[in-house]
Amino acid sequence: MKYIICFLLTSLFLTSCSSDSDADPEFFNLHNGNLWVYKTYQSNDGVNFTATSAIDSVRVIGDSIISGFNYSKVKHMVYNSGAFSYDMLELLRVDSAGHLVNQNNLVYHAGDDMEFHSTRGCYIGTGSVLVGSIEEHLLPPLTTNIEGTDYFVYPYYGTFTPLDTTWEVRNFFSQYKEGVGFVCQRCVALANNSCREDRLMYYDLN
Repeated sequence: MKYIICFLLTSLFLTSCSSDSDADPEFFNLHNGNLWVYKTYQSNDGVNFTATSAIDSVRVIGDSIISGFNYSKVKHMVYNSGAFSYDMLELLRVDSAGHLVNQNNLVYHAGDDMEFHSTRGCYIGTGSVLVGSIEEHLLPPLTTNIEGTDYFVYPYYGTFTPLDTTWEVRNFFSQYKEGVGFVCQRCVALANNSCREDRLMYYDLN
């Protein structure tokens, strides 16, 4: 089984610490009806990327109260070669520190909190097999060009350090533009150099 690490659509279940109070979510703009469409690229070496036929259409479809906290319901609709492939629902909120978190308090992005730093174990399978550690922090904002458009983004950067010395250290990231959304994210395989990037190609925000 191939395990990958990314901030969204992850095949691992990871845990993280964050505050348990809600805050103003305007930085992340999780308004109902917002739509983002991403084109998926694949690479075997982390340098050369090729566009695939996969498109991820992401929309905020409502909200849900869980343990007293209000979460935005974010639905992914994934298409391959124009045909529907699968969907997935995420529950996201902004905690009191201004971090975007899911229902398991995994930090998807630290917002503009340059002081944030997270270190935790990386587990696979049912969450019982420790395979390494993950460190995450925010890099200084920068301008990047995605699908022909320049975006000023906050890069949230992660490093996976494996216990198995036959595996390599792997770096992954998520670039977020304030008030717009995720512009680009890189997901990496744990045991080889393959990776995937989801790049923003269209958005329609309320």
